Amino acid sequence: MKTIYKSLKLLKKFHSRVLVPKEQIIPTSMRKSELQAWLIEKQIPWEEHWLKPQLIEQIDASIDKTPLVQKMAELQSHKVLLLPVHHPELNPIETIWAIVKNECGKLLRQGIPFQEVRKHLEIAFQNITSETCQGLYDKIPASGR
Repeated sequence: MKTIYKSLKLLKKFHSRVLVPKEQIIPTSMRKSELQAWLIEKQIPWEEHWLKPQLIEQIDASIDKTPLVQKMAELQSHKVLLLPVHHPELNPIETIWAIVKNECGKLLRQGIPFQEVRKHLEIAFQNITSETCQGLYDKIPASGR
């Protein structure tokens, strides 16, 4: 079950690096001249008399907001299923986390020092069986897979 723990550690990297669109600009924080320059660079039509909100709207409409991970997966003929966070019925990892946190919480209530939580966290993950994972996956509605 160390694989689950490693997978969870990678979630932070996943969300911060590959779940964002390739084009990482924030039009609302740009000056009007910067917005115009971006549109010119990308050869996107705009009009000189447009105000900043119109330029922002044009940029927003032009940016491909597909997450990088989805593009990478599609190149390999895979499909990414972005699950809702904090939704145990559709995202089984939420239930896994609940089980692990419950185990660690029991130990903390028994007086185990907080510094030892990591060791117990790994033990709690090792106690998650493949049958538990399969059972959780089987409970996901077919429309959510």
